[in-house]
Amino acid sequence: MSDFNALPNSEYHEAVEHIEKGELKQFVEVLDANPFCDDEKESLLYIACRAGNTEAVRILLGRHVQITFMCMLGAMNSRKTEVFQEFLNHGWDIDTRFGGTTFLCNIIFDGYLLSWFLDHGADPNAKQVQASNIYTTPTSFAALFESTSRMDRLLQYGAEIDPKAIFYAMRARDAGDRIDMVKFLIERGAELNGRGSRRDYGNPMSPLHCAVAMGRIDFVELLLHGGAKPNLERFGKDTPTALALKEGKMDLYEMLSNWAPSKS
Repeated sequence: MSDFNALPNSEYHEAVEHIEKGELKQFVEVLDANPFCDDEKESLLYIACRAGNTEAVRILLGRHVQITFMCMLGAMNSRKTEVFQEFLNHGWDIDTRFGGTTFLCNIIFDGYLLSWFLDHGADPNAKQVQASNIYTTPTSFAALFESTSRMDRLLQYGAEIDPKAIFYAMRARDAGDRIDMVKFLIERGAELNGRGSRRDYGNPMSPLHCAVAMGRIDFVELLLHGGAKPNLERFGKDTPTALALKEGKMDLYEMLSNWAPSKS
């Protein structure tokens, strides 16, 4: 789809004005009188979505205008669920993928839209393609937030916690604020002795390895109490306890080594 601002057609700009003013009769008259190209019609649909003009959206979809990713973003920005409902009414699959991900991951920051998508059948376990042979699910995206409300909502709708989610939470920007998220994931059964990938946090080790590498004693404590194994070996690499010693993190080493005899 071309940039709608670059389209010079005066009739096109007239149609845009009618959308933004809610002048549906005039909008239809302009549509009927002008053979707009596909790019122009897709741009008009985007503008209608962004404006939250449900009637204009319905008119354009009734003329078989394609729903593009930009249209989805426009609808997201409007926060008008009626626009998304029109998409559904015209055959849109709510789990349609754009660039390897379903749109649920794009709206996950917005609790209102997240609830609507889940209420209307969005798959909370849909695999999102991040790279070749690397997948995540919406729970990993939810783990990036400080609040646990999005994660809780996904779980209420049947989501299973992605093994990568706990890595995402620990490695999120300003991860100091993610302690509640890490605790939440542990309490709800996140895998603590699995492994991530190099893409996740630079080394295919366990969450406890990751916490040690980060020097996060708060994460280490939570993981240990949750059942993480301080003497877990991965592919012949250092155990979390040995890693702490190797990196000179003696406070962590003492905690892990003292934990091992009675807790492992």
